Amino acid sequence: MPDAPQTPPTSYGFVRLILARPFIDEVERRGIQTGRVIQSLGLAPEDLNDPERFVHAQTVYGLFNALADAAGDPQLGYHVGSRLDFAKWPPFQRAVNSSRTVGEFLTAFIEAVPSEANSVRHELTITSQGACYRIHRLIETGASPQHTEAFGVSHFVRLFQSISGKQWKPDDVMIRTQFTAALPTRVQGVKVERKGEGGLEIHFPTSWLYAAIELSSVLSAAHGRAQKGLGRDVSLISVFQAAARTMLHDLGAGVDDIAKAVGVDSADLKTALHNEGTTAAKEFRRLRLETAKARLGSSNSSISELAGDLGYSDPAHFTRFFRTQTGHSPRAYRKTQRGRK
Repeated sequence: MPDAPQTPPTSYGFVRLILARPFIDEVERRGIQTGRVIQSLGLAPEDLNDPERFVHAQTVYGLFNALADAAGDPQLGYHVGSRLDFAKWPPFQRAVNSSRTVGEFLTAFIEAVPSEANSVRHELTITSQGACYRIHRLIETGASPQHTEAFGVSHFVRLFQSISGKQWKPDDVMIRTQFTAALPTRVQGVKVERKGEGGLEIHFPTSWLYAAIELSSVLSAAHGRAQKGLGRDVSLISVFQAAARTMLHDLGAGVDDIAKAVGVDSADLKTALHNEGTTAAKEFRRLRLETAKARLGSSNSSISELAGDLGYSDPAHFTRFFRTQTGHSPRAYRKTQRGRK
């Protein structure tokens, strides 16, 4: 993950190529080699691991369609989206860290998404009939975006299910998309309706916007994936990380605090961390460093303010921590990052 959100090219239609990585991983998980497919689009396999590589949406849509053909799966985008661990998705992390309600989350999420792609525009509209989250495609391409939109349907429905918590009722939700053939008849119990061109729409009750976000609901989604054999330990750690980001101001926070916040047994969290070769202390340290780097590179917060937000009452202690981890002082690191822009 980049230290700070990067900006896509100024002209419309570009997507961060690393977002295609889940499609590659899913097809290869099925035992299908993807090298030739990637190269047929003028890409090199190593391009898929470069977080700063942007390509035109035409290339991404073409890649997804070619991968679906290679896998013989007309619903590949949906299946990839159903496996996405969105707790690790940068826009989700940034939004959930600053939000108390579903409405606040969606507002922050809309602000964060452009750092990943400028080929679409996200918007939230509210009327007397209800609320609607829309994803507009800003360009038209020769390659069909069917798998991209199916991917969006799959993970956005799961995202809404997680952040709405107890408010969730699939019968109260309607998905409208042009590409119904790339989707099951119902998605997580939600009805899917065909529409003309113009992108994806998710209709839901306005009352959800005022509901408090419950991190335990994110855990429920993670357990659902675990029960399908998608890695319970990884899911638990993703939830641990999402909750830990809200506690970075407390240097004393640990496994027991996270377990209480998300409603799981602390022993399960400790076991999951151990199985993945990490500890709560290491994760808190990594997240503090990650947050510090991001804010030093993208915000004007003072060193003292940043130190306080990360739990250090004495900025000198924060400076020692940062220098130990990076070899640079916070001020020197900020100067270096600003010099690259």
